[in-house]
Amino acid sequence: MVFLFVAIFFCRIFVGIKVVENYKLLFPMKRTKVTFNNEKIQISSEILRALAHPLRIKILEFIDQHKVINVNKIYNTLNLEQSITSQHLRIMRGAGVVITERDGKYVHYSIDYAKVANAMKAVNHYYNAKANA
Repeated sequence: MVFLFVAIFFCRIFVGIKVVENYKLLFPMKRTKVTFNNEKIQISSEILRALAHPLRIKILEFIDQHKVINVNKIYNTLNLEQSITSQHLRIMRGAGVVITERDGKYVHYSIDYAKVANAMKAVNHYYNAKANA
């Protein structure tokens, strides 16, 4: 139940769903109609999924320290298998959390700070509102 509240609140802040009063859809006590933009929800869930894994956070912190780095240095320095590192980078790349640039046979990764900041702003806004309620 708490997850549902978090998801709905996140969608209102980060995705921009439309809430119309006096219509019963999800909560019988609150008569509201909630209209979701499925594309935006899908994108938001991919971003949160990319940010919600401890190893991905570790990889992001490592990229942040170096600003731009290639995949070989990531997995060699963090003592990870190349395949695991590539899978996690693929998820983050798909969510748009990291940006890639090809230089010959090397792929360099950097962080899309605007996208990460927007996601963190939405999550922090939810927790601040919940604490003040």
